[in-house]
Amino acid sequence: MEQEFELIAKTFMGLEPVLAQELTQLGANNVEIGRRMVSFTGDKEMMYRANFQLHTAIRILKPIKHFKAQSADDVYNEVKKASPLTPWYSPTSSATLSSWHTK
Repeated sequence: MEQEFELIAKTFMGLEPVLAQELTQLGANNVEIGRRMVSFTGDKEMMYRANFQLHTAIRILKPIKHFKAQSADDVYNEVKKASPLTPWYSPTSSATLSSWHTK
């Protein structure tokens, strides 16, 4: 059995309960509704199944770090600490941090 990890399924406002039901029927564990998202746990197979079989999810995200931020600078500083070799670390990169959630 593969190790389970946290995943987040993004959705549109109002569809969170429907997405949570879809995830439960798909076999996801620890399903929790958030704001325009549903968090859950699963292995690599669940991640792929979620990507291909969910009707109400916009995208599936795999968190790499959790932290609290008071400002945009806090967010970017924490992201830099998480992995200084990633593209968003470069001052010339056009990549942006697209989403994060709070619990």
